[in-house]
Amino acid sequence: MLKQMPKSERTKLKLKETLIDLCNEKGYHNVTIGNICEHAETYRSTFYRYYDTKDDMLREIEHEYIEATRNLTPSFTELRKDTSVEELKRLKEELTEDMKYHQKHRKLCLFLLSPYGDPYFSRKMAESLAERAEKSFLKYNTAYGSNLNYVLHFFSSGFISTVYEWLKKQDRTPEEIAGVLLHLITQLRI
Repeated sequence: MLKQMPKSERTKLKLKETLIDLCNEKGYHNVTIGNICEHAETYRSTFYRYYDTKDDMLREIEHEYIEATRNLTPSFTELRKDTSVEELKRLKEELTEDMKYHQKHRKLCLFLLSPYGDPYFSRKMAESLAERAEKSFLKYNTAYGSNLNYVLHFFSSGFISTVYEWLKKQDRTPEEIAGVLLHLITQLRI
């Protein structure tokens, strides 16, 4: 599959993977463009062909991840108080697939959500998740009233934190962690 990609895309992918590996090893602020180029076995001029700074590369990585995860678990926005057993089963299957996605991109996810990553990334992810959750709340008229913003913040931050802890520990299967998340979600009636 990599060989089918245009050379420029392969080069950008190699640079991004190198940044992630180095950041997981020594932290974002300790990684230089020189380190990235050396480990990616490329020239600085190649790096600068695609990015002005390592911050630009990080923003692109974050944007791609948020976009890739934005449409995960489509049934999530259909969840309501009277969701049927069949619908809950479908949601758990979707959540399981989502957890497999995060597990597949574990290195990236751990970096982005870690203290070594961008401190604003978790906030961006939480906002994206809260936006989707709010659609469910409003669509099915869940009555949290003036507490809605707090509930959305609690849900989205807790969801992301739970996924991060699971990826660090690797002590559950994707299906098991999906079951935990589904239980918590249904308790909030999102």
